[in-house]
Amino acid sequence: MSNEEVDDLQLRVAKAIPSDVGHGRARVPFDNDLNLKPGDIVEITGEQKTAAIVWRCRPEDANLGIIRVDGIIRKNAGVSLGDKVSIRKVETQPCQKLILSPVMAKQQKVRFGPGIEGFARRGLNKRPVVSGDRIFIPGMTLFAEALPFQIVQTTPKGIVQVLPDTEIIIKEEPVDEEDESGQPISTISYEDIGGIGEQLQKVREMIELPLKHPILFRRLGIDPPRGVLLHGPPGTGKTLLAKAIANEAQANFISIKGPEMISKWVGESERGIREIFKKAKQSSPSIIFLDEFESIASMRSSSNGEGSDVGNRVVNQLLASMDGVESLDGVIVVAATNRPEMIDPALLRSGRFERVLHVPPPDAPAREAIFQIHSEGMPLSKFSFKDILSSMEGFTGADIEAVCREAALIAMRAGKKKVSKKHFDDAVTRVRPTVTPEMLEYYQKMETRLTSGLSNIKRTRDYGFGMETM
Repeated sequence: MSNEEVDDLQLRVAKAIPSDVGHGRARVPFDNDLNLKPGDIVEITGEQKTAAIVWRCRPEDANLGIIRVDGIIRKNAGVSLGDKVSIRKVETQPCQKLILSPVMAKQQKVRFGPGIEGFARRGLNKRPVVSGDRIFIPGMTLFAEALPFQIVQTTPKGIVQVLPDTEIIIKEEPVDEEDESGQPISTISYEDIGGIGEQLQKVREMIELPLKHPILFRRLGIDPPRGVLLHGPPGTGKTLLAKAIANEAQANFISIKGPEMISKWVGESERGIREIFKKAKQSSPSIIFLDEFESIASMRSSSNGEGSDVGNRVVNQLLASMDGVESLDGVIVVAATNRPEMIDPALLRSGRFERVLHVPPPDAPAREAIFQIHSEGMPLSKFSFKDILSSMEGFTGADIEAVCREAALIAMRAGKKKVSKKHFDDAVTRVRPTVTPEMLEYYQKMETRLTSGLSNIKRTRDYGFGMETM
């Protein structure tokens, strides 16, 4: 590097717009002392250093003092939303040689076809890169998900810019993506979640703050929340939300599906739960995610049947693990369910799953945001997608993803190079919406019960069996 300017600028990190994801862009205000213009390269300094190419900020962001970067740039800089970073304009050298390796689990193998280097060179053209960073190559996916690459080496060192004559070498030996707990590292970021901004902000306050800034709680002499329960219709993004939080908080993510914990052998289910909490404490900061929570946390009964005895013991073990003698410093438990009425009330008191959050089906603006995320990268003909969205009442995020996939398949069968409005109209008729009016009414009632305190949960045959459940 040469002719670097010493002046820097302090900005607060914000979410990228969907079209910038994976392109190495930083949208910053130009009314500053750095004299930035589109195409400039800036060094971003958080807990670590990375680089990005400057793009013009949106007019409404001009006076907010924010920098919009995507999840992978935030991860490279070691920051999250709301953190402050320092940026400075830098002059880069041309990248003569760039060596990349795919990021995936050790047991996975990938073999690239001929011409992959040219594809990568076109996708990364004019991008600033730094050795050790992770990047996405636009258009390169694995099993319909963006495949991350790690920059193994650059020649010369430092911040360099990829040019049309850069020699690119892509190794087939993957970089291990497992975290300290042995789980695959998630690449899901906040930009992959559309339409649940309010819920995202609440969950960040409940989970990310205790994991990243535990000293704030110690200073106030209080313990952070231990558990968060997400409930809502299937397909609304509960699992996606938990994965994004873990990735952005740079915490180890241990994902368990409830039915996997049930064993026919006496004591095995309880031992499995103890092992999960032990692993989480050893690899803290950690997030334990319990999906299909109702299968292991249903209300205890006083019957003597074998099945109910297993359920009772599992719930008892969960209670002991969450607020037993041993500390859970650096561990947050997140559970997700679409059957909240089945959860044992004892798990919902303070000190356990004391935060209960309803993840609702998307409304019209949310459906638009989700549609933009899932249609990004699709070759679309010119049409107004708002006409399509008006007929998608009751569609969840998973349903909208299915519509986009079905529309692409219809276009492919017809031999078309672009996906048209007619293809989407046909796809909407083939995908059944998940949320019905009756289901929506049910979840609204459950939200009132669960967020208004345990006293509102009626002790009837449908919702409890008496004080023994407490």
